[in-house]
Parts: sequence; structure tokens; C-alpha cells
Amino acid sequence: MKKTKIFRAVCLFALSSVVSSANADVVTELLSLDIGGTPYDVTFHTNSNESFNYLWDSNGDGVFGDGFFASAPTFWGDATGAVAARNAIAGALGTSVVS
Repeated sequence: MKKTKIFRAVCLFALSSVVSSANADVVTELLSLDIGGTPYDVTFHTNSNESFNYLWDSNGDGVFGDGFFASAPTFWGDATGAVAARNAIAGALGTSVVS
């Protein structure tokens, strides 16, 4: 199973599990989220210190791999995949997508 981290989501169908933190109003993970036929475990990073650069490009040079994760975001440069991920997350959370 591919693993990915998605942070600060603003916005599964069946088969995914929603994991909440101690505060039932805060979703922290979506397990086995189906995005284009591939299951992903999604973690929401909400710590205010965990910016995009912190997670993927800590020195801000535009080259991924020197942040918390050792690679680029899963759907970086893949607009179709990114939209599919956004829609799957919105579906899992029972929200609608505003374009």
C-alpha cells in the first residue's frame, strides 16, 4: 500500500476508515483511502510549525527531499491525481468541493 501524507486539508467512498484524535471533531487520518484505484493512508498535519516547506523542502530551494519527508508530495505535478485526491478526501469527510 502506498503511503502519503497530506497536510492541512481544507476540505471514499466506502472502504476507508476515518480516525479521529482525542477531540472527536478533529480527523487525523484516513486509512485505505481509494484514490484512482490505489489505497492510500492519509495523515493530516495540523501543527502550525509543520508548513509545506518544513514537510517537503526545509531549506526552500525548490528541491524536495530535505524536509520531514524524503520525497516530493505524492501528487506533485499531477493535476489529475491531485484533483482525484481532493475529491476522495472530500467524499470521505462528507463535504463538498468548491472549485
